[in-house]
Amino acid sequence: MKTFIRSAGLVFFALFAGILQGNENAFEGWTHLELGAANYGQRKHNREWSLKKSSHLTDMDFYIAQLDYDNWGQYGVLYWTLDELVERYGEKGVFHVNDCREQLSNYTARMLKKYAAKKGYSEVIIEPITADFFQIDPVQTLIKFGRERYDSVHLKNPEPSLYRKTAPAERAKTRRLFQKLADLSYDGFFLFYYRFDSYTPKAEIEEYINKGIFYQETDEWEPVPYVSTNGHVTSQSLGKVVFIQSTPQDSDADQE
Repeated sequence: MKTFIRSAGLVFFALFAGILQGNENAFEGWTHLELGAANYGQRKHNREWSLKKSSHLTDMDFYIAQLDYDNWGQYGVLYWTLDELVERYGEKGVFHVNDCREQLSNYTARMLKKYAAKKGYSEVIIEPITADFFQIDPVQTLIKFGRERYDSVHLKNPEPSLYRKTAPAERAKTRRLFQKLADLSYDGFFLFYYRFDSYTPKAEIEEYINKGIFYQETDEWEPVPYVSTNGHVTSQSLGKVVFIQSTPQDSDADQE
């Protein structure tokens, strides 16, 4: 299925799945999970220095120019994601901010709430989800919304430790973990990665990504810059986005 068809039908499919599961009171809006979203913490960057470093990131110039509050450098990509979700799927939604550290997931959720209030997104519910992202159970995190999976799941700025070793067996283990993340969503999840060996092993790119095996390259979401905790910005030109499809549930398969 083409990516634009997937985007257009995302929320409708989620609501339809909720009805099939016997829950007619399912939340009537989009649900999104942002994994590892608080990995920058509360560290403040020097705004002028970061502007100079980020000036070549043309796709993010709007955010660089507009974000005039603390931590704009760390959370600009997060704010952009929220804007995109509202523009694509509507003003009513749930945005879950994940990190394994409670203090940081709570702080990031507060920062996103401030941005949402500034933009007038009064119908977006923003909540922190503190957990190792491989241990998240969407049935539990979405129970009050009547959903069993998210509509969309993103992992941006993944840590190099996701590919701890480059041996085939170790990379296969990482793919199994990625499949668990894809299964948090009705459709699958978007992995934003970087094309150099310290993040993504060359063998994984050549043997799987470039061949479209397991990973599906997509232009549905654009690459984002990586802003590290010391303020260093990695250009989005080094980034790529791939989609990993979820394992169909029984109710999903019945519709095909």
